[in-house]
Amino acid sequence: MSKRLIVFALCFLAAFSMVGAWLLNRPSSDVTAKLRQIAVNYTLAKESWDDAVADDDVEINDGNYEVYVWRRPSRPGSYRIVIMDAEGEILEYQKGR
Repeated sequence: MSKRLIVFALCFLAAFSMVGAWLLNRPSSDVTAKLRQIAVNYTLAKESWDDAVADDDVEINDGNYEVYVWRRPSRPGSYRIVIMDAEGEILEYQKGR
């Protein structure tokens, strides 16, 4: 077996295992919807906004969930990042730049 084939196989297996781990650790759509709603409600309570919407994607960093919440109507820098744990407990609240 050539070295190129072995290297290719190892790279393929590494990429496949990373995708598999991402799929297994991705929150379900029910959990995502719950976290998004918590983030929107928290943001509306903290800000003087009339309306807000959360991104569809919920990012996972260090086991915590990040939800981007955008002001409606949108304005430059009018977003917030709500970081929470799996139970929906708010850990951090950041203003957009």
